[in-house]
Amino acid sequence: MVRTCDGGVSPHHDTAKRLNGLYAIALVTYHSRWSTTYIIKIGKETMLMCNSHCVDWIERHLSSTEVRGRRVIEVGSFDVNGSVRPSIECLHPAEYVGIDMRSGPGVDIVCPAENLVARFGPDSFDIVVTNCALEHICHWKKAVSNMKQICTPGGLIVAIAPVRWPFHAYPNDFWRYDEYDMRAIFADMLILNIEAENTRNANVYIKVQKPLIFTECDLSDYRLYSVITGKRVLDIHTRDFLTLHFAQILLGRGLHYLDPRIARILIYIIMGIKLKLVDPLRRLVARL
Repeated sequence: MVRTCDGGVSPHHDTAKRLNGLYAIALVTYHSRWSTTYIIKIGKETMLMCNSHCVDWIERHLSSTEVRGRRVIEVGSFDVNGSVRPSIECLHPAEYVGIDMRSGPGVDIVCPAENLVARFGPDSFDIVVTNCALEHICHWKKAVSNMKQICTPGGLIVAIAPVRWPFHAYPNDFWRYDEYDMRAIFADMLILNIEAENTRNANVYIKVQKPLIFTECDLSDYRLYSVITGKRVLDIHTRDFLTLHFAQILLGRGLHYLDPRIARILIYIIMGIKLKLVDPLRRLVARL
């Protein structure tokens, strides 16, 4: 159940139920200027970036006492199929700012998560919320660092991220997080609540408090699981988009049954047709 300020039920809850079991379409585009858009049917999945479980968890773990009169920022606030914003605004924050990499529903300010400190300054928000957005940010370490820095000492960060989700580029999809990752990423903060689901489309949820005396932990050597590579890596590189693994994601698992050499030839032929040349792909990915 999703609360509304008048005590009713959010229409997003019914929308989520209606979409359950439909075939998902992932629109894959790695740069806004790239005219080519791949459409991939990834199977009978419920592709809900903000589902009722996310909203329910937020409602259970953020209280009126914590939110009332506070400044709140949501990182990755573009409303695709629902938002936690109505539930938090019902708790009467002094201000609620939604930021995303592009304009759209729920977005007040266009600002990449990697540039939060430059845009707002350090210690500028009492509560930082991010809901199913961290997987879409290529440079996640910089984004998380910015989130920590804009949070006031004693303030809260609430983060929700996928553990086991199919590839769902909107517009990009890079990473998966589990409970171990969240504990490591937020080891420099006081963990108030953490929970990882054990379902097919599972999320991990965490609520942390920034210490009054804060020393940020170094994540430069931390390896996170990437859906692009199929393994834990430090960063994403251009070459990772020119592999059999990534092509299988884009084109479906049918290639899995082919001889790897034949499959690789088919991949480059298809990429050559779609992109004219491989070099444009290298240049586009380099801008991520």
